[in-house]
Amino acid sequence: MTDGSRTVSRFMVIGATALGFYGMAYKLPELLIENVLWIFSTIALPMYARARTSGTDVMLSALLRATRLLALYGLTVGTALAVVARDAVPVLFSDQWAPAVVPMMLISLSLGIMSIAWASGDLFSAVGRPGILIKLDVPATIAMAGAFLLAGRYGLVAVACVHLVFNLVYGLARMLLLRSVTRIPAGSLARAVLPGVAVAAITAAVGFGVRALLPPGELSSLIILGGVCLITAVGGSLLCARRSVFEALHAALPARASA
Repeated sequence: MTDGSRTVSRFMVIGATALGFYGMAYKLPELLIENVLWIFSTIALPMYARARTSGTDVMLSALLRATRLLALYGLTVGTALAVVARDAVPVLFSDQWAPAVVPMMLISLSLGIMSIAWASGDLFSAVGRPGILIKLDVPATIAMAGAFLLAGRYGLVAVACVHLVFNLVYGLARMLLLRSVTRIPAGSLARAVLPGVAVAAITAAVGFGVRALLPPGELSSLIILGGVCLITAVGGSLLCARRSVFEALHAALPARASA
């Protein structure tokens, strides 16, 4: 789905004040997760096209590596943002934005879930089926707009919950569509996603556990939680997804990695 349609649907049913809180809740998740996913999209299509020239298996292997890396990044960062939201909002933006805390937690998790199926988007164009997502996106957009219309009556948290549930259902539908087009094994997709789920679960367990011991809305709490989430995410990634970490380092620092 396009970014514009998401934005219109999110904000079409809430007032100006609520819109401000929701926009604030969306800022950090958008900056740290959604923007990174869009950057990936700028390189995904040529990457898949080059891989396809070497064979379908090579292209699908590239898809699985991209899915593994994006799921690891998106789920981990989304979980970490959900952990620090309680302190990040009042410390970074002031106490008057406190109503944005719970929506930020839900939006962070929602965008993390969105990252799981993101790598599949440009693959449809690479295999010569660019219009196939329209068959999914058109009814999905209509359903999402209707859900936001209903949820808007119950406040920001309800709207954020719709966002979370929608991304979960939409991501699953997109994975099923991917399987129907490429015949990629479900087990391969599951193995690509599970490391990210595992690291996110570890980050959530440690992060929320430490958060319960700290006073809310304090700069010291934010610093401690940020450090705990970072250390836990790095340790969990090396434990559960070492291969993806090294692949990412190799891509970011090819010359140094080769040396």
